[in-house]
Amino acid sequence: MAKLYGEHAVAALLKSDMPVHGLYIEAGREKVYSSYIQAAKAKKISVNISQKMAKIFPQGRHQGIGAEFDFRFTSLGDIQFNDQSRFLMLDRVQDPHNFGACLRSAAAFGVDAVIIPSRAHAPINEVVHQSSCGGSLIVPIVSVNNLNQAMSEMKDQGVWFIATSEHGSTQMTDMPKDRSLCIVMGSEGEGVRQKLFDGCDYQVKIHTSGQLSTLNVSVATGILLQNAQVQ
Repeated sequence: MAKLYGEHAVAALLKSDMPVHGLYIEAGREKVYSSYIQAAKAKKISVNISQKMAKIFPQGRHQGIGAEFDFRFTSLGDIQFNDQSRFLMLDRVQDPHNFGACLRSAAAFGVDAVIIPSRAHAPINEVVHQSSCGGSLIVPIVSVNNLNQAMSEMKDQGVWFIATSEHGSTQMTDMPKDRSLCIVMGSEGEGVRQKLFDGCDYQVKIHTSGQLSTLNVSVATGILLQNAQVQ
């Protein structure tokens, strides 16, 4: 059973199709979260008023609200593809805050699904749910054993892949918008693995001031996803 906390994450959960086992409200904050309580009761979710929120949700600042639920991944076979689809593939992002921030950007810019490896990647936990402001529950997440195989299957569906490179020949403004796209982002230390990088159709350069040429993976993800939006 998974847990999450924070008002934005809980709001996203209550709007999702994830099975929710219980809503937890800190004693004395029933009026603040009255709309959440009503939404939970409408879905026949048990509501628990607690004075021990810090023990139930010890991982971070819970804001007086949390929930227990069953997190469900999406299958790659359940994804709908069209010439305006937008995807994000994350290759071994280790930090849960970075992972959550990437998911938040994915939700903000209308990404259709996020594809991650089942191993050597930050787990989906309370920190990720909170850092993503519920984006982890808005955007379908696909966990696969092999990213290269997933790339091959997605290419068969007409998806074009874009990676970043400081030596890239494509400007962000020249990214194609008339086709299905997948942005590929790599780990904080090593970036995208070479075989995966070589499989990408475009290598895009993010221009900076020159004083510092590298960006945090979640910041770079947000920039690319914003530029990849369908116009």
